[in-house]
Amino acid sequence: MSGARRRAAFLDRDGTLVRDVGYARRPDDLALLGGVRDSLAKLRSGGFLLIVITNQSGIGRGFLREDEYPLQIERLAELLGSEARPDAHYYCPHHPTEALGAYRIECDCRKPKPGLFLRAIAEHGIDPAPRSRSAITRATPRRRGRPASRPSRPSVPTSQLSPPPSPAPNANYLVAEKGLRGEPRQGR
Repeated sequence: MSGARRRAAFLDRDGTLVRDVGYARRPDDLALLGGVRDSLAKLRSGGFLLIVITNQSGIGRGFLREDEYPLQIERLAELLGSEARPDAHYYCPHHPTEALGAYRIECDCRKPKPGLFLRAIAEHGIDPAPRSRSAITRATPRRRGRPASRPSRPSVPTSQLSPPPSPAPNANYLVAEKGLRGEPRQGR
């Protein structure tokens, strides 16, 4: 893509845009978190592309087929409406230890690795820093037989997010510990 580089908001899906239900199996499992549609519409009106980048190891674990996942992408777009609909949606179906068959790999697309971010940057002519932003969430990974531990920080409005160490080179990422509007994430 030639010309000026574009700005983007990189967004996680589960626990940031929609309620984290563990592993969404059907499009109807998706429910927007409060205030998300308005927050995304403000980002769009501010000139940001809306890019979803999400780990979806439920595919690799066999909870749903990869050819079923596009129905969830469509459902999210419907829920968000035209003013907040993502411009692109990237997902990683892999997991290095818990996935089945060909999905059990150490890949470069599973966050926090930068593969999907770099792909989106290249495909959409995005200026990775300092003009782009990311709302991602973090949860301590689940250990066998023990639930995930969650930080007890309050929800953080998108206007008050602060930069953590960047998972991708030359990018300015922001962390929302409990999503855009306050729901805790499930462990992945």
